[in-house]
Amino acid sequence: MPRVLLSSPDQKALLRLEPDPADQWWILHHAAEPNRPAWYASFGADTPVELIAAATDALTDPATPMDASSDPYEPLRQIGWSPTSTDNGLASPDGTAYLQRLGSAEDPGAWFATATLAPNRPVWQARFGEHTPTRPGAADTQRTPVASST
Repeated sequence: MPRVLLSSPDQKALLRLEPDPADQWWILHHAAEPNRPAWYASFGADTPVELIAAATDALTDPATPMDASSDPYEPLRQIGWSPTSTDNGLASPDGTAYLQRLGSAEDPGAWFATATLAPNRPVWQARFGEHTPTRPGAADTQRTPVASST
């Protein structure tokens, strides 16, 4: 099995590829900083590489301010995503992509983004830990398609 490790120039971020049929293949770990706890983002085997690259760039760009207080759903609402009826999530206009945050506004949890080809048939999933910065990832969805019909 191939194993790839990529490190950011400042050594704060590490992107790891470890193919495992039962788990996420790509995992981005970011070290804790004085005013921010460590965080992670992970991506399944069939996640489009363009999405992984865009998320990694947005989340590790030192020029991008990390604003944990912003509403990560707002950019998605602006491009037509709508609330789901059963939980704290949003669905894409065509129903093939879904974003959900576990927890509440007072006690936020992890995020899950899932793309499907048919109801209940996931193609890929991305997971973001509770401390992952929200604004860059959400803002990037305006430029990068979230779902890919592979």
